[in-house]
Amino acid sequence: MADLRSALRKAIMTKLTADATLKAFFPSGTVNISYRPTRMPLTLPRITMFDFGDRGDETTPLWDRNHQLDVWDADLDKCEAMGQRIVELLDHQGLTLAEDEGLAARVHVISDLDATQEDADLARKTLRVRILAYDYVTPYANN
Repeated sequence: MADLRSALRKAIMTKLTADATLKAFFPSGTVNISYRPTRMPLTLPRITMFDFGDRGDETTPLWDRNHQLDVWDADLDKCEAMGQRIVELLDHQGLTLAEDEGLAARVHVISDLDATQEDADLARKTLRVRILAYDYVTPYANN
């Protein structure tokens, strides 16, 4: 399963970092995205991501993965605009995985949130993306 999780993370990050419209929101022209956010200081704007999920049964190698993407900036309107672009890139759109890693069968945004922060100088837009994916790598995938 580790390979499928990594493949899905990589596919999301590749899709977001390659998009010219999303790049335009970042002064450097490079989408700042990181996986598993830590408490270290981040340069704004920033996108952070983590994921979780489960497998429905022992026979079918179908995983139900949820990826939470948080868009951070000092301006909530900018967070909202970046979040909307992420929705356009991921909601009901395909994700490209290597043939031997798996198949992202369904990708859709299931929730969004404009969260008030304790620090009024920081804004966050939260998106949760659900991905149903078949695992082609683990031994049980060929059962």
